[in-house]
Amino acid sequence: MQVAETPPSPSIVFGGTPLPLLPWLLGQGMDAGRPVDAETERHALHLIDELLARPGAPIDLMPRARAVIPQLMAMLRRDDLALNALAQQVGRDLVLTAEVLRTARSAAYGGRDERLDLSQALGRLGVVGLNAAIARVVLRPLFETSGDGLFARTGTRLWAHSESKAQHCSALASAGGISAFEGYLAGLMHNSGWTVALRELDRSGLFEPRVEAAARRLSTPHADVPAPALSDTFSIALQLRCDALFGKVAATWRITPTLTAVAESAASPGGLAASDVPLAALLRQADMLASSEVIGVQRAEPATVVA
Repeated sequence: MQVAETPPSPSIVFGGTPLPLLPWLLGQGMDAGRPVDAETERHALHLIDELLARPGAPIDLMPRARAVIPQLMAMLRRDDLALNALAQQVGRDLVLTAEVLRTARSAAYGGRDERLDLSQALGRLGVVGLNAAIARVVLRPLFETSGDGLFARTGTRLWAHSESKAQHCSALASAGGISAFEGYLAGLMHNSGWTVALRELDRSGLFEPRVEAAARRLSTPHADVPAPALSDTFSIALQLRCDALFGKVAATWRITPTLTAVAESAASPGGLAASDVPLAALLRQADMLASSEVIGVQRAEPATVVA
């Protein structure tokens, strides 16, 4: 994987408070639904706090992880192979082959070249680039959605944010003398906390009556009803909890010692901000950079966080 120059850090953190990501994830703009009252938002945060307080990781809210994570670890722990043997191995997986070719033909690797074959593509990507392609193919199903709940509304944008964060974290890690690929994996997995939180809120049915009422009022299917308009303060409070949920889940995966240490930091009091693990600080910075990039705004005043 070709590592970009470390991007400059824009003014995206105000008093240590990140940009609210949830409104963007839900696609809220002029078509946002009716505002959710503060009491309902507090109830939602209480549900997530209860989830965090339970012993063990909430792996039931990431059912695909049971198959995905062992597959990722098996593919990344393969023995080094000659280029021809590697091409044969990759060529058995049509989805991975397509991703390898797409990446090798991208602007990051010198522009489009439709005549590039699989062996040439692998030579262009190198080991780190191939591992990044494998990680994208294997982890993407964790963010695939169905239905019309909060998670279904956010899945596509959540993955786009994850890819942006992975690129930023890889660049920052490389510049800091840390494994670029471990940085990439950390960025790609970090939003699993959002997956768990949104699935839990969907399971609770807390926002379903609002969607039902709006669907009846507008005489339209649920999927066409604007998502409930959740406040920025709620978004920030939720995403701080998503860090901890990521930590609880990812710590059980044991992918590498460094990634496990990052996850354990996220699940500890103070979270990533209080961690002495270098990659944890870079992951936090990459998260802020990705949010600034996708939201496309910068704010001059700090938001008020509700507990």
